[in-house]
Amino acid sequence: MPNWVEELGVSDPELAQNPNLTKYASLQDALKGHVELAKTLGNRVAVPGPNATPEERAAFYTKIGRPEAPDKYDLAGLQGPVADIFRETAFETGLPSSGVKTVAEKIKGFFDQVKAQHDAEQAKYNESFEKEKETLTKEWGDQYTSNMQEIKNLIVKAGGDGEQGAALLKKYEESGVFDSKASAAALLEIAKATRTAPFFLPKGRTGETAAATKAEELSNNKEFMDKVAAGDRNARQQYREALEAAEKESGNPQNLIQSFTA
Repeated sequence: MPNWVEELGVSDPELAQNPNLTKYASLQDALKGHVELAKTLGNRVAVPGPNATPEERAAFYTKIGRPEAPDKYDLAGLQGPVADIFRETAFETGLPSSGVKTVAEKIKGFFDQVKAQHDAEQAKYNESFEKEKETLTKEWGDQYTSNMQEIKNLIVKAGGDGEQGAALLKKYEESGVFDSKASAAALLEIAKATRTAPFFLPKGRTGETAAATKAEELSNNKEFMDKVAAGDRNARQQYREALEAAEKESGNPQNLIQSFTA
């Protein structure tokens, strides 16, 4: 037992031998330790219990670092609806600013990576279409403009008179189908066939191929054609392959006419 404990006349043996007292060499050291302990306890934050009031929870959240409002969070450049939802949720659950920023940086990094990958794939896909357009332009030569006009006339005719035909043509133009060598060639053959043949042919015509039927189904699928018009890479690829297959399997281009009517 330290001398200072004996000098104080502590009569309780258990208290006199308590390690929280005997660890100090002097009374002055013990007093300093007590002051430091009081500071530490004063800075501690009590975790709200299940019956805590909103005010008690708010006080706790503030002490652990939650900002005064959701828009005060630093989301490291994260923007859009995801950022708005993240801010509100973080504030409601009392997350501190430092932790929220760290999570936001991770989320933004993931989104940036996904966008970069998508942009690279889209650029590669667009490049392939540009090459096909260049090849088609060279092969058709002086007839490129007249051939394209004949194809466009076919599309307008398939869409109907007035605004409907113009709207269908716009969808085809935005889809990039005209820039595909195989697609443009197939459409041109159909356009040539319709010069002398009736435009609408009855379903079940003798000689109609499975590929032509598939192309027809896709062309008549509004949801699918909307994706094609919007530039959806998978839809455009699927449509292009259907046209190529129909062109290869059909012994008579007229069999493809149904694919672009109805």
